[in-house]
Amino acid sequence: RDTLYGEAEILLWFTSFDTEAEFDFVAVNECTSEACPDPVLIQQLDGSEAFNSGPTAVREGTVYSSPTGFLQLVFQTDTLKKNFQGFRAQWSVNKAPSDKIVAPPPPWQRAAGISEQFDIIPRTSSLFFFQEPSLSCAGQALVNQPHLLLIDSHGDRVEQEPITVSVSVISSSSQIQIVGTTTKISTMGHVVFTDLEITTATSKGVR
Repeated sequence: RDTLYGEAEILLWFTSFDTEAEFDFVAVNECTSEACPDPVLIQQLDGSEAFNSGPTAVREGTVYSSPTGFLQLVFQTDTLKKNFQGFRAQWSVNKAPSDKIVAPPPPWQRAAGISEQFDIIPRTSSLFFFQEPSLSCAGQALVNQPHLLLIDSHGDRVEQEPITVSVSVISSSSQIQIVGTTTKISTMGHVVFTDLEITTATSKGVR
């Protein structure tokens, strides 16, 4: 790690790799310091053919990196001596000014979680009379009670979100009132009133 620049990331890749498969191993570890008291294994490699599906095969173009600026290679072999060439590796660092370097987070903070899928529904954008109130007698329940539909911005009925809807008489006179249950909560996009009546004869509408 460069003491002047304080690299934020180190990159390493193998240019050749020839060890005995399943017997000679190279461990690539991430460390938090040069002493590497608590190495974290990134990958354990051996001389398996690169086209193998096993995780220990060394594949061309694979780059190992550490955001801490420290990587450790540990070679482990058995006691038998065979004619293998070993390995060669190259490395580079991404430099950043030292005042920009932030201490690497502990491993538990690097974990990522993915939630189950969930829906974001469009909001209610309009309201329509599915059934309008019609000619009725003052002081008696409306013959045709208001039945409304709630429509979202996609033109679909609002089925997932319960909406509170209230009705009133379009009138400035305190003598003309609408009584009964004037507030309802929608169900599957429908709002149905059942007991509304208007106290005084009028030709006003409801809203």
